[in-house]
Amino acid sequence: MSSLKKGVKIFSNIITGILLFILIIIIYGRLSIMFTKNNYPNYFGYTFFEVSSGSMEPALSINDIILVKIENNNLKKDDIITYINDKDEIITHRVVIVNSDTITVKGDSNNTYDTPIRREQVIGKVIDVYPELGVWQKVITEPKILIVLFITLLAFDFALSYDGKEPDKKKEITKKVKNKKKKEKIIKEEKIEKIDKSVQVNDPIDVNVLLDYTSKIDLEKINNSFEDKDIHLNKFEMKGLKKKIDSIDEKKPVLPELEQKEKEFLEYTIRLDLKAIQDNFKNKRK
Repeated sequence: MSSLKKGVKIFSNIITGILLFILIIIIYGRLSIMFTKNNYPNYFGYTFFEVSSGSMEPALSINDIILVKIENNNLKKDDIITYINDKDEIITHRVVIVNSDTITVKGDSNNTYDTPIRREQVIGKVIDVYPELGVWQKVITEPKILIVLFITLLAFDFALSYDGKEPDKKKEITKKVKNKKKKEKIIKEEKIEKIDKSVQVNDPIDVNVLLDYTSKIDLEKINNSFEDKDIHLNKFEMKGLKKKIDSIDEKKPVLPELEQKEKEFLEYTIRLDLKAIQDNFKNKRK
């Protein structure tokens, strides 16, 4: 995957995560309205509103988003508060008079005071303003739009991850077989190398004695396991080799006349089971 493709994928994942977070916030807000039976969401003691009129110009403008801390205590003059009037409308104006039972508010650009409100009508106090975020808020907080964007980004992410190449099972199997054979070959070579070193270190053993013990090995089984065609004997060669080995006198083993191919076969066979042969030889000498 190219650097550009990786960068686009990372950016796509970040946007997807942000949209998922916004979707969770919206769902939580809707559930909050449902359970509290208020006409505004409660996000752990805070809520958001969009400014829809110019009554608080220039402090607040149309399409601004305000963050409101939900409380109706500790209100003082010049605080900007959000409240619900007698017509069940949500209003955001500035406090001008605070009495024990009522609060009087007024829009900064209005000429008249609002009707005094009761403290329990207050939703909360404005603590932050996000200018002209209302347009984007309508877009990014609409569940249908969010879901469509989320699915689109997932499809886009899948398209970036897909390389268009389906795995070839036959090639994979062939590759595994080749790797296995290669590994077995390396193990076999290492084993032979260790045997060579052990032969150089140990006392030399008479070839006739080795040939005698070779007769006890299942030559046909070893012959069938050979992958090297130059060493592999056919059934007539195998029969002749067995006959020559069987003709050896156990008391006085003498090396018979062997063909070059038979000698190579016996040499390789001896190497395969040299450790077992040497162990048997040592036991017999004891």
